[in-house]
Amino acid sequence: MMVERHVILLGKVGHGKSSIANKLCGESFESNMSVGSCTRSINKGISLIHQFGVIDTPGFFASDQAAEHAAIQKEAMESTELSAILLVVKIGRADEMAETLNQLMDFCDDDDVCVIVTFADTVEGNDESAETDIFAIQKRLSLLLEIEMSNIIFV
Repeated sequence: MMVERHVILLGKVGHGKSSIANKLCGESFESNMSVGSCTRSINKGISLIHQFGVIDTPGFFASDQAAEHAAIQKEAMESTELSAILLVVKIGRADEMAETLNQLMDFCDDDDVCVIVTFADTVEGNDESAETDIFAIQKRLSLLLEIEMSNIIFV
């Protein structure tokens, strides 16, 4: 099936890029809960419900293969015309990713960038306090990354 729109998943090792790709595509890209990288090449799938291509990439800051991963990420971004960049950030880890995310955002239109915050279900507290915490995190990310709050999604 040919699709016209493509999105790319970028983010740090272990932040949930492959899990997001699996949910979008209904496929089984290798994914695990370890701190090491399980994605070592470009994985492509199609979101059959939404009819767009999904590109899963190796993570940033892989201790054993940082240069190789960077080359693969660059190839993925240059080989396909992208409709959107999905920056995947694990909740509570945005500060350590801010500089990298801001550098990426310098190369694209803010409207083409969406931040997906993973592990939002791990925010502790009752429903009301968890919702307040998530709103505070969303507001902080919006200011930190200079992005509209509507472009930040929690999963």
